[in-house]
Amino acid sequence: MVKMRTRTLILVSIASALLNGFALMLLWNWFVVPAFGVPAISMTSAISLAIIASLLTNQYIPKPNGESDKEHQMKRIDHEFTLPIVVIAMGWILRFFR
Repeated sequence: MVKMRTRTLILVSIASALLNGFALMLLWNWFVVPAFGVPAISMTSAISLAIIASLLTNQYIPKPNGESDKEHQMKRIDHEFTLPIVVIAMGWILRFFR
């Protein structure tokens, strides 16, 4: 049971890092490159920057009273995957208004 949780946590962390890096790469290349004339970044650079940003910013989501550990963990996983997808969608729309 503990090994399964650990494996799941590792897989979710890797998938989250990839998705956050992908979102950062797209947004950087869509908005920062044309606005400031800086070089485009690769997926690996974006993942590295996303990991550094997540380490520098505390992204703790407190557990409300009465919520089980499993419910709280599912909310955190949902947040980790929903936020980058919403940000990519918003960026995709906004890039047409530049």
